[in-house]
Amino acid sequence: MPSVMLHLLGLPRVEREGAAVAPLRHKSLALLTYVALTRRRHERALLSGLLWPEHEPARARASLRTALWELLQVLGADVLEVERDTVALRDGAPVWVDVQRFEQLHAACAPRPESVLRQGREEELTEAAALYRGELLQGVRLKGCEDLEAWRQAQTAHLRSALGDVLRWLAEAHASQGRFALALPFARRRVACEPFDEQAHALVMRLLAWSGARAEALRHYEQLCATLSAELGVAPGEECARLHAELSQGHPPPAPGAREARVSVPLPAELPAPVTALVGREPALALLARRLADPGCRVLTLTGPGGVGKTQLALEAARRHAPLCRDGARWVSLRAVTAPALLASAIADALALPPEGASPPLARLREHLRTRALLLVLDGAEHLAHAAAPLSELVEGAPGVQLLITSRERLDLRGEWAFPVGGLPCPAGVEETDAVALFVAAARRAVEGFTLLDEHRAGVARICRAVEGLPLGLELAAAWVRHFPPGEIAAQLERDLDFLAGPRDAPEQQRSLRASFTHSWRLLGEDERQALARLSVFHNPATLADVAEVTGASLAVLAPLLDKCLARRTPEGRYALHALIRQYAAEHLRAAPEEERRVHQRHARGYLAKVEHASGPCALERDDLRAAFRTAVAQGDWALLARTLAGYCDFHERLGHLQELEAALAEAAGAARRADVAPALSGRLLARQARCALELGALSRAEALAAEGLRVLRVANAPRELGEALLTAGRVALLQGHPSAARWCFRGSLSLATARGDRHARATAMSHLAEVALLQGDAARARRLLGRGLGLLRLLGDPREVAAVLGTLGDILCREGDLEAARATFRDGLQLARKAANARGTALLLGQLGRALARGGEREEARRSHEEGLALARAASLPEAEAEALYGLGVLARLEERHGEARSLLLEGLSLRHRLGVRQGVAESLRELGRVAARTGELEEARRCFQAALDTALELGTASSALETLVDLATLRGPPPPGTPLWDGLAFLVTLPGLEAEARERARHLLGPGTGPLPARTRRPPPLSAVVARLVESLAASAPCHPGGHSGNIFQRSP
Repeated sequence: MPSVMLHLLGLPRVEREGAAVAPLRHKSLALLTYVALTRRRHERALLSGLLWPEHEPARARASLRTALWELLQVLGADVLEVERDTVALRDGAPVWVDVQRFEQLHAACAPRPESVLRQGREEELTEAAALYRGELLQGVRLKGCEDLEAWRQAQTAHLRSALGDVLRWLAEAHASQGRFALALPFARRRVACEPFDEQAHALVMRLLAWSGARAEALRHYEQLCATLSAELGVAPGEECARLHAELSQGHPPPAPGAREARVSVPLPAELPAPVTALVGREPALALLARRLADPGCRVLTLTGPGGVGKTQLALEAARRHAPLCRDGARWVSLRAVTAPALLASAIADALALPPEGASPPLARLREHLRTRALLLVLDGAEHLAHAAAPLSELVEGAPGVQLLITSRERLDLRGEWAFPVGGLPCPAGVEETDAVALFVAAARRAVEGFTLLDEHRAGVARICRAVEGLPLGLELAAAWVRHFPPGEIAAQLERDLDFLAGPRDAPEQQRSLRASFTHSWRLLGEDERQALARLSVFHNPATLADVAEVTGASLAVLAPLLDKCLARRTPEGRYALHALIRQYAAEHLRAAPEEERRVHQRHARGYLAKVEHASGPCALERDDLRAAFRTAVAQGDWALLARTLAGYCDFHERLGHLQELEAALAEAAGAARRADVAPALSGRLLARQARCALELGALSRAEALAAEGLRVLRVANAPRELGEALLTAGRVALLQGHPSAARWCFRGSLSLATARGDRHARATAMSHLAEVALLQGDAARARRLLGRGLGLLRLLGDPREVAAVLGTLGDILCREGDLEAARATFRDGLQLARKAANARGTALLLGQLGRALARGGEREEARRSHEEGLALARAASLPEAEAEALYGLGVLARLEERHGEARSLLLEGLSLRHRLGVRQGVAESLRELGRVAARTGELEEARRCFQAALDTALELGTASSALETLVDLATLRGPPPPGTPLWDGLAFLVTLPGLEAEARERARHLLGPGTGPLPARTRRPPPLSAVVARLVESLAASAPCHPGGHSGNIFQRSP
């Protein structure tokens, strides 16, 4: 079996190793489709132009790289062959594509379609018809991609034509064998595919007539007349008109083969006409058809909550199955049956059976149906769930009768088959699904010409998710488009269940969701009502243990709720409520305020206690954990918060949900301030909030929060919390370019940790002090500090901090020119960061690894590393890491002489760093932009960039950055004559042990070969700050040389 399966017909789906992957972005999916279906090698420039024609070439290529990275992550390396200039599907790639399989099946039968049955190929054509679930990339929007959209439309037209062939061949082949019931679905589908093909309509009319449904054939003709008149302004052609005249006179066309026998006198109570068209549900209808075709399935019950669409689904299933039953299908509504004793009478009345004296209704009904072969549809049986024994007797006495029942719970009949009905598939993002299609169809009934605009897609998706695809909820919500845009409808229904009210002529239980749920509520016992109300406090599916702890309900109480489809059990064995049922049940809980307070308190204490355990909560419990935190804040349970705060924050940081965490902490800090809570807890809340802001790149906010947290914690005499706050304040200062302030904070944290014997805090503080030392050019001190900190962190088993330390150590190795060791160190750190699910650490280490790879000449691998880091940073909202990735990609583009793209990427990264206030990064981006300008001959622009970078580095006191920039400025002037102050300064520079290896190499290249002996290294070299000052003076004193010099070669070689 192929490892990758691409389902591109209908709503697209990609599977790997048998499991569906997360939905791809539309452009990524379109790229994969184009490459897979064309089966040839494509130039990357062509692909970027097809998919992003509105972008500048550099930005389009960057978007293409991101899309390719996403596909490689999802599909694996054995599917796509991505080269520097081309992209193709690998030869022999383990990929199955439904479009190609469909075309193979069509081509195999095209030469002699009339012999498909004789050659045993009806299964192949049936498979082809099943493969065509909809048009190519249904729901995928390619806005602005005119050429690609034209290609898709051409493919769609070709495939639709092939589908018409397949459906015609199947319908005609089955009809030639007298299998009219089997032929009819294919013929109807062909009409839906080709609505103006009159031959297709004529075949449907013939099949209906041959099946004994002459009235339906005549109705079909009337519908055809109306459609042709409205759409084309014409009447049906000669063939359909003649067939209509013959049927009107009672002369059906001659059948091509043996007909299925039918009773001559039809039964009354035919199936009612549907009020609205059924949207979606094709997979469910196909499964229902198989169940009803099984001789062993005598009683089939559709179960599901009110409003899920059981009635409409049963009606369509019955309509499709009726031609297979000798006596067709009959419909009986049980909603007015108030007592079990009236059940048989209600069915007899629906079938219009004449009264027979004193004969009991059940006996009379059994006698009437004893020789019949029909499908009996019983709608709305849940209120008879425990008194449906007459139905068992009916089935036993009428062997040719099948029961199709709709109910909110199983009836527990002998031989009963259950068929759960759930909501329609909902969009994860803004893609089109069956739920969206139903909303749009209902909205068009409310507003003539309603169109789903791009600005409304997010609102419609919210509506679909809020009602969890419940058809009644979607139809009731869609009726409001006359007054409100979808976004406002979504907001309103999330607050108020009564917002969803329906038309007055609907059945009582379908006039509103409240009426539907109230009907179910009345059928519950008191224990079941109490359990359902208490279950409303859960936001996510909960384990049985959690349910028992919070609600006190046993499995014996839960079971009826599951049977009545008011609760559901997930595949993971957890228990959950439908979102709207939860909203309804919560109203009943709120009606008893003291009960509500106790239940929420148990919920909060139970879930927050999970963060204290080694295993901790799982990602599925995030919403409940967040609600538990809010409850603890609202109820003022400060002792609980103090005990669980660290674990709660660590959980959200691991998942990368920093914005949610910061908002929760801000709310808690405000409540703590108003309640005059102990300063230690208030300070901790502020310090953790500052840490969130720092991770999100909001340095100004982080600085303010850290300062306030430090002020509160100093008063509180809380050394442990004060030490953590100092670490955060130091990290903020370091990123803002204040190494002295950062060193003061880190030293303070180290002192506090040492005083209380906290080895973990000591190790963390030392690793941050190493960053300061490295930034100031003291690599030897940085290495010593890292070595001590790393040993402690490994001993304590903290993979997140170990990964961060390895990142700093890798930077030192890069500075020293040991690229192989640096790459190995970064990879070790990356492995730990991934294992710890540390999104920020992973993204930053990917950038560091990309730099080391680029310096070693491994550019393709470097590009993959930076692109992965960029995608992760954007997905997790990590602007600092995003800027790092953009910088790395810009450097690669400059090395590969793609100067326009390099400038675009670097400017985007520079803008991000400016906004974040990461001044050291600003200096780095400016320096690299200067190198791009130097390579393109824009020497004055290069000088301005280098000077701005130098000014920033000097303001920050980062000597290593200033020295690198000084070498670049010297390069613009050309090689200095030996003996000049600049030559002497550069000659001394290359002997310094703290200088980065790359800067030393550039300086050596600038000095040139054969320039005489260099100064010997002194035992105690002067501070780098003194060397910087000396070089600045030398540059100022030296006259500019010829602008040609060595600058081209030097900048070409620099990473």
